[in-house]
Amino acid sequence: MIVCKFGGSSTAIKQAIENVKKLKSDNRVVWVFSAIGKENKLDTKITDLLISYTKQKANKVNIKQQIIKKFEKLCRHTNIKLNIPQIITTYCKEYEKTGDKDWFISRGEFLTTQIMALCLDIKFIPAEQVLFLENNKLDLIKTEKAIKRLVLKYKQIAIPGFYALNSIYNNGNKQLSIKLFSRGGSDYSACVLAKCLGASTCENWTDVDGIYPINPKLQKSKVLQQISYTDLDTMVKMDAKVIHKNCAELLNGSGTILQVRNIFNLDNVGTLVSSTYPYYTEFLSYSKRKSNCILVQGLKNGGKIKLTLPISDFQKGVKYLQKAKKQL
Repeated sequence: MIVCKFGGSSTAIKQAIENVKKLKSDNRVVWVFSAIGKENKLDTKITDLLISYTKQKANKVNIKQQIIKKFEKLCRHTNIKLNIPQIITTYCKEYEKTGDKDWFISRGEFLTTQIMALCLDIKFIPAEQVLFLENNKLDLIKTEKAIKRLVLKYKQIAIPGFYALNSIYNNGNKQLSIKLFSRGGSDYSACVLAKCLGASTCENWTDVDGIYPINPKLQKSKVLQQISYTDLDTMVKMDAKVIHKNCAELLNGSGTILQVRNIFNLDNVGTLVSSTYPYYTEFLSYSKRKSNCILVQGLKNGGKIKLTLPISDFQKGVKYLQKAKKQL
């Protein structure tokens, strides 16, 4: 059983959408979608447009039109007919009435997934019917019960990522509301569902070929073929942005393999992440701390080198660690 998650680039470009359609198979049971992403560097993600709409000084008429255009383009690319202007107007009116930012921003994932479910001809299930929090904490028991029931009933389902239904108990009273995960939260949604289902694989479809041992913006390198959850956890808490920061810890020890793949390169297997792979794959991660930065170099011999230095000496630190790595 496979749970597959598709990032924003998977629905922003027609070729990516065609590739998503090619992936439909019986073993891909749960399909999780992020909101529409950027078509190019000058474009704006749907999530960022929705956030901008909630700002007090926003040009809401202009932003609303941009949101409508992006969803209309997705409908054209998928041959789905929906009255997008009416749907977005309804969302905006509801937000102006309630001021519920989390609900409004979550409509990006909601509508994107609804359209893709129609395109793929699989059952659409709102996240508020399957992903549950209790007092802001993940309710795995309730979520597991819901996702297993829905998979058994519908065989294949599409679920919006990035948010869950939150139950807050106050003096015996229960209040229900939509709560967003942190950015990149659709990754987390998919990993939660994979864990609950005991899925063999959780595919994370992005616009890169996998996980790199060093930030590609800093230095060219080849994609890692395999990496442990322990090392991935170190990397994502430093500078690797390819996966949500909570995914490695959540799936570590679960038996589920996380596979990071490129929606524009279906033949590439990407990077496989598992609890059974050896620790300390060779990688180099960094994080900024005001005027300093921290570099962590993973080693094949089962150790790590950690170096704290001024940001201005970053390149010197990289060269030092790479030299040290060769000597060990």
